[in-house]
Amino acid sequence: MVSLAALAAAQSDLPASGSHHAVPDLSTKLLRLQESAARHPDGRLLPERVAELLPELVRFDSTGAPRSIRHRQLNSLLLDEVRRLSERVAALEATEGAGLDDPSTEPLVRIRVTRHE
Repeated sequence: MVSLAALAAAQSDLPASGSHHAVPDLSTKLLRLQESAARHPDGRLLPERVAELLPELVRFDSTGAPRSIRHRQLNSLLLDEVRRLSERVAALEATEGAGLDDPSTEPLVRIRVTRHE
């Protein structure tokens, strides 16, 4: 089972986004997964794509090929990321001159939600 603490620790070891050879942060990886799902005809994530970005969230078969996604761990990771981003927004709102009252300010994260029946 994937330890979310291990994922968080790995995330904290990643270089800052401004560094020369920055590794995409967790938010970026999750957004790339969402974009990948949006391109799929059924709107679903494929284990192969998840394995490219977050291999810790994939079960592999005996040949090493991606077999399935660990959805419970993915859900926990998403909830942790929403909490982290909410805390970030609150901190920015508490800082004078954060610019959040300016309607021209770009959002921190854009998420497109699609519903499939």
